[in-house]
Parts: sequence; C-alpha cells; structure tokens
Amino acid sequence: MSHVRVYKLIRRFNEEMEDRGASPLPGRVNRTYFEKYLFEGERDFDVGDKG
Repeated sequence: MSHVRVYKLIRRFNEEMEDRGASPLPGRVNRTYFEKYLFEGERDFDVGDKG
C-alpha cells in the first residue's frame, strides 16, 4: 500500500472520529477504532476521548 493511500485513510479515520465527538491527533489513528474497522468491519461504536 502506498504512503499516499495510507495518509488518505488516516485522514478519513480522523474525520470519522471527529464526527463521533473524539479528538484525534493529526496523523494518528485510535488503535481500537482501526482494529474494529479493519478486522470486524464495525463502524458504529463509541471511540470516546481517553485524553
């Protein structure tokens, strides 16, 4: 997978997390969110802000 594709995915994940009320760090993705999205295909769960 190219770097460009990965950065686009990270931006998309961050936008989705912001829509859910979380405060993502630019260029980083919450591991729980990423694993559920990748392995379980789940997109409707609470990410929460553990900051």
